[in-house]
Amino acid sequence: MELTRENSRAMIYYDLRSGLTQKQCVDRMISAFGDEASSKTTIYRWFAEFQRGRVKLSDDPRQGRPKTAVTQENVDAVRKLIEEDRHVTYREIQATLDIGMSQIQIILHEQLGVKKLFSRWIPHSLYEEQKAARVTWCVRTLEIFHAGSSNAIYNIVSGDESWIYAYEPETKNQSRVWVFENELKPTKIVRSRSVAKKWWPRLSPKPAMLRLFLLRDKERLMQNGMLTFVCHRSFLNSVKRTATAASSSITTMRVLTPHTEQKSF
Repeated sequence: MELTRENSRAMIYYDLRSGLTQKQCVDRMISAFGDEASSKTTIYRWFAEFQRGRVKLSDDPRQGRPKTAVTQENVDAVRKLIEEDRHVTYREIQATLDIGMSQIQIILHEQLGVKKLFSRWIPHSLYEEQKAARVTWCVRTLEIFHAGSSNAIYNIVSGDESWIYAYEPETKNQSRVWVFENELKPTKIVRSRSVAKKWWPRLSPKPAMLRLFLLRDKERLMQNGMLTFVCHRSFLNSVKRTATAASSSITTMRVLTPHTEQKSF
């Protein structure tokens, strides 16, 4: 037979009317029911309630939604909300389903077993043909420069570039998403922004020689699968390269970083 709350309270009331003390009541309950007995705090509280004249054994009515809110219908509804929006918050779930915060917590963590994790940045989401294009470009470059043994390899200016955006970046908390059990950890792809931005490439024609400069609009272009941008002769002289025209072009292979724009080379 299961020891219900009403059963336990009836025995506390009986001990009180029998003239026993609170400690004696606790000892009798533990001796008879062991771990199933009510806690010492609960027994003392109900002992005091009965001493003040209470005779009712059931709980008083409470405000708010009852525990029956943790139903299969609500569990399925919360699951659907999470699948539709992994960023959904407790308050949004409460406003949609009209259930209490404690019931939402039970549904999320005990029924669904979900956790809210931070998304991890990844550089680019490339298609197979984009990956193949990069491999082809590298193989062709090795052939042109005889796998690095040709002196012409010193004419290559390698580098990287970064966009400096005028925008408010997403906070760490804003990137948190709900994840079900056995799901992969979340990631998010770097996406382009439509607000004001400046492009800062940096070039290194030789080891330990680095130049950083700001490009204006339309000073770069994609040409024959290569990223090309125009540099004035003053810049070329600064990196000790020979230029015969008023301006010349330097071609660089793009490096995959989270800051580069999403275009294949």
